[in-house]
Amino acid sequence: MQSPEIGPSEAQAVLFEAGAHNPGPWITHSVLVGHAARRIASATGDLDPDQALAMGLLHDVGRIRGVTGMRHATDGYRYLTEQGLNLCATVSLSHSFPDGRLDSYIGQVDVEPDDLQLLRDFLAGGAFSDYDKLIQLCDFIATGQGYCLAEVRMVDTVLRYGNRKVPTTKWEAIFNLLKDFGQRVGGSVYGVLPGIAQGTFGNTPLLSNSPDDSETKALLLAKARFRDLDSWKPVRHDGM
Repeated sequence: MQSPEIGPSEAQAVLFEAGAHNPGPWITHSVLVGHAARRIASATGDLDPDQALAMGLLHDVGRIRGVTGMRHATDGYRYLTEQGLNLCATVSLSHSFPDGRLDSYIGQVDVEPDDLQLLRDFLAGGAFSDYDKLIQLCDFIATGQGYCLAEVRMVDTVLRYGNRKVPTTKWEAIFNLLKDFGQRVGGSVYGVLPGIAQGTFGNTPLLSNSPDDSETKALLLAKARFRDLDSWKPVRHDGM
């Protein structure tokens, strides 16, 4: 395994710096995506858990620019490449497109023509890394409060973005990722994540679990840094 591009503590600092510009539940979601990726990477035995954690922490960092749709992927890419974090930048581009299709994005298509072409060219390359795939999966099984079945996250996404048709190719891609990583960990990926039943069926925040859990410690730190995190109003920027 190569050394991580950025360490977990440094990646968390970048996340919190970005979060100060646009506080919201996306911060705790990013924390949990990172820790889900760390746990699954560790269970595979051939992925670097620290690299996976850093990538998960930073996958949504483009939200530093405000409340955006597709644009958060390209904003994150540019923000991270400016800091020399090219691997993390690639994950920012890839995480919203597990099926490799632009037309499966159900949020607002709010990117400039140059950035839209950037995404087209990137997706036309056709080859996601194992880390791209891992973050795509973890983005679906982590909310801002804990872990849940992918189906719950899918329904949540539809409810948030309205009653529009969701391409089945995107969901099929997620189920394929669940199968593929399940084989690599030697069982269900849900088996390596704490609080999955509570998050799925009881809507119980992961913060209610043991304070010794790494996720709980990270969430407590985020909550302390951004008080009343869940009640923050979205910050809109010019041009939104």
